[in-house]
Amino acid sequence: MHDALRLENNIFNFTNIYGDKDERDVNFLSFKKNHLDGDIISNQKNISDTEKFGHEDMVVFGITANGDYICFDYRSELNTDQPKVVLVYHDDFMDHDDGTSSMAINPVAETFENFMNMLHE
Repeated sequence: MHDALRLENNIFNFTNIYGDKDERDVNFLSFKKNHLDGDIISNQKNISDTEKFGHEDMVVFGITANGDYICFDYRSELNTDQPKVVLVYHDDFMDHDDGTSSMAINPVAETFENFMNMLHE
């Protein structure tokens, strides 16, 4: 029995929110045989904690080497069947006009299939 899958092609390139070309790796979070991987639980709590991080309806499925989150974005009712894939910066916050702040979100792919097609060595 295997605990997890590690893809050989786990790097993707994208344009970041500042307009620069960027590259990240992704480690997919996974379920283990008899319990959840601790990262899944803590990451989902962190991303969905509106008081601390400003986001709801994000589901983390991967994490980068520098700690950014790769998420399914369920914020819009229009994308529940094919949610967009976004990168959520763990240490970059955006200030809003109402005085709140939230983790910065960077669009990556329109669908999970598109995201998988972006992966390379």
